[in-house]
Amino acid sequence: DKVYTAVVGTSSTTVNTFAKTGLNAVKYEVTLINGANVTSFEVHAVYNGTNPCGAVYAIVDGQATSLLVDVEITASSTTIDLDVTAAIAGTTATIYGKAKY
Repeated sequence: DKVYTAVVGTSSTTVNTFAKTGLNAVKYEVTLINGANVTSFEVHAVYNGTNPCGAVYAIVDGQATSLLVDVEITASSTTIDLDVTAAIAGTTATIYGKAKY
């Protein structure tokens, strides 16, 4: 289990997370906060040794317009990552992740 925090903007911001060596699956609970605006969602990802893939579930918005524009699961040379795009610049992303190796 690990918590990652990053400031994300209106263009894709990469948040490096778990080491991908030996990684099987990750469950992320993500909260985006900007002032009184709050959006929460869950991401499930797997890594097959070559490519990461996954899906976004359970998007909950605390206001009429979501802070989440897009999220992609990617991988750097050493980590599996979330690329987050928010509706408002300067949005804080708190990512709780649970990895299975």
